[in-house]
Amino acid sequence: MTFEAPLTLPEMHGTVLNSLQQPVAGMQVQATTVATTESSPSVISTTTTTDASGAFSIRLVASPPDKVMLTATPTNATTGPLPTLTRIVDTTKLGPTNALTAGLTVPPLPASVEVNYNIVGFIVTSGATMPVTSATCTFSADVSDPHATDGTIATYQTSATANPLTGQVTARPHPGRIGEPHLPGGGRARPNPTIRDDVDDGGGRAGRGRGLVWSRPRAQAAGRSSRDGCSAPTVSRCRT
Repeated sequence: MTFEAPLTLPEMHGTVLNSLQQPVAGMQVQATTVATTESSPSVISTTTTTDASGAFSIRLVASPPDKVMLTATPTNATTGPLPTLTRIVDTTKLGPTNALTAGLTVPPLPASVEVNYNIVGFIVTSGATMPVTSATCTFSADVSDPHATDGTIATYQTSATANPLTGQVTARPHPGRIGEPHLPGGGRARPNPTIRDDVDDGGGRAGRGRGLVWSRPRAQAAGRSSRDGCSAPTVSRCRT
């Protein structure tokens, strides 16, 4: 197996800044292929962490695709709640002797809001419902700056665990700038929505209120923020 000399590989560098144009240190940066309906993204660069000045430098594979996805992810070294940043970068002018500059900017985050969900399962044999306790739910929201000119997408995530007695989840995520909250498949959300999923009590996994994994949005909290017009975040995943 032959490895390319690192210094001969095409270089991409830049900075990660916050909305006040101050450096953001501790963000993990790497480049991947752009996901398609047929394939998942794969890493095609070195991985680095932004320094105290928010700067980063990565090396890509010798012949990268014309477009790559640049991603900056918060780590334990970052300060405060931060979103994951992604943007598509054109690499057609990138070469071994021609580095490419591509920066990322954290948008101003809307104020966090408190949301409450009741996580329950539906028992198929009896028709009764039961709380799904100790489930961990991940809340995800698109908090991108609508005025960004470089195409940067900012996604904020936070997690919360359901009450071990009632199955209620309470969290304070940042709302996304995605318009009126809704339920998948149509209809509007309501306060304190109850998330339901089929539960088989005949000895199956869900009969114990366990093993429920929701990989797509199931519901959203109700109400549009009167201050900034942002919608509530999406519950992107709940599992025990």
